Amino acid sequence: GEYRIQVTLNGYYPEYWTAAGGTEDSSLAENFTVAGDATTGSIDLILRRVGVGSITGTVVNDLNAPIANANITVSANFNDTTHTTVSDASGAFTITDIEEGSWTLWAGSLAEHITPLAQNVIVLAEQTSTVHLAYTRAALVTGSVVDHLNQPLVGVDVTATGVESIEAVKTDQEGAFRFVLKPGSWSFAVNELPGYKKPADQAANLGAGQ
Repeated sequence: GEYRIQVTLNGYYPEYWTAAGGTEDSSLAENFTVAGDATTGSIDLILRRVGVGSITGTVVNDLNAPIANANITVSANFNDTTHTTVSDASGAFTITDIEEGSWTLWAGSLAEHITPLAQNVIVLAEQTSTVHLAYTRAALVTGSVVDHLNQPLVGVDVTATGVESIEAVKTDQEGAFRFVLKPGSWSFAVNELPGYKKPADQAANLGAGQ
């Protein structure tokens, strides 16, 4: 009959039999014919060891101040492998023994900061890839919604519109609300309430860390 021969081993690239000696490309694999009542000759395949490299980088905020204890994750784009680490006191981190190939790296959320976008990183064997991650300090907005007697209004929907997004919160038991927003221009509005005149929308240009 005909068979396709594949050899796999952890730490090595899979190898497929071909008449020419072998290939790592499964689409180029060839069938091997085994005749009845016959002894098949030796089949030799050479496995290539998977190369490994490293990723190193720094984590800072928009003032270029280092951020310690930021969670860093890197995930392979070719299998389910992930590695994690945290930045040190200087904001630096290193992940070693990473299989060569394409990886996606991202940082975890950080209180009162805007998380940097994920990055695609190409890891090459015996080499170190360098990345730079910069959080942006969020703009914190607080306020309250009260009636004409200065009594708090509870559960009022407050909306912030701007910087490519719309955020919404409700007032608490004291009529207070709080937003954590990207720096930029925002407009704030409250929903209409039966029996109340809707206040005018308010605009603000927010800076990082404001």
